Parts: sequence; structure tokens; C-alpha cells
Amino acid sequence: MRGTETENGEHSTPEDPRPRLRRRFFASLVLLGLMVGMMIGRVTQHSGDVHLLATEPVNAGLRFWFDGEPGLRELAVDGGFVLDIGATGQAANGYLDSPGGRVSWRLHATEQALQLRLTALYALQVDWAGEPDERGWRLEVQVRD
Repeated sequence: MRGTETENGEHSTPEDPRPRLRRRFFASLVLLGLMVGMMIGRVTQHSGDVHLLATEPVNAGLRFWFDGEPGLRELAVDGGFVLDIGATGQAANGYLDSPGGRVSWRLHATEQALQLRLTALYALQVDWAGEPDERGWRLEVQVRD
């Protein structure tokens, strides 16, 4: 009698293609879910942080450029001027030549904001104003006589 095996060493029934298709189907579902999840995450991602773009010295003052409107708060400090700027950015420092003398300025990052400190050997009178501009949001700090 003849056996169930063929003479060429293969089984008499063909291999079932469904397991391979099933793996491809589930792999494509996983990939599709990953891509949709990434798109939803990108759309719902809210970057509320305002970033400092540039710092420029101007006549007896400083000009700061931001990519959005930061929160600003002036702090009362004896013998100086401190402005909390609700943004993130790089620290910087330098000197300004004002009509009353030389003014030292320092911009450094705290836990919540950037902090601008102006100090001099005389009582400082500082004006500051911010407004939107074509380059972004501009903050100008001027030292008065």
C-alpha cells in the first residue's frame, strides 16, 4: 500500500497561508495605531512656553525678542531693578552706558522664569514696555536719568 507521504519529501497537504497573512494584518494594525497616535499627540501637543529669541543692547537699555507674549512682573528691590519674565532662554550679562553712569545687567534663568537684574552705583529709574512686532514680541527696557 501506498503511504500518505509524497515521494519528493513534502506533505500531501499544502501549507496554510493564513498564519502569515494574520501576522501581516496584526502588524499593519499596530503600525497604523502607532502612526494615528503620533498624529493625535502632535496635534494636541501644547507648548505654552515662550522662548527668548535674541537680546540686543540699545541706547541706555536693552531689547529682548520673544516668540510670544511673556508674563512680566516687576519686583521691588532696594538699589536696583528686577523684572521677572515668564519665558525660557539663555542666560546673558553685560554693561550699559547710561547718562547717570555705568549699569550692570544680568539675565538668568530661575525655576519659573527668566529674571533681569539691573544694578548701578546710583538710584535707577527704569522704564519698560512690550509690544508685538513682525519679528515676534519685543520687550524694551530703558534706563532714565
